Amino acid sequence: MANNPISEDREITIRDLYPHLTDEELREAEENMEKYLELELRMYERIFADPEAYARFKRLTAAPRRHTVQDKGRAFLNNHIISKE
Repeated sequence: MANNPISEDREITIRDLYPHLTDEELREAEENMEKYLELELRMYERIFADPEAYARFKRLTAAPRRHTVQDKGRAFLNNHIISKE
């Protein structure tokens, strides 16, 4: 894709993302993106500075554990142990 300007080694601009917007709309989109990134940075800094908040964040964003057939069998056996009397 040598003709694709985005595939070149260059920085992608907001115009690349929204080529159909006017110059005024692009300025507004860029301002909104900057505000959003500033908010995200403040949230990250606050969470990272608070160990409890960071632990909660890690739990909420952790990839779900994939269960295997063995896990389900173990859970079944743990819940249905037959006691010898």
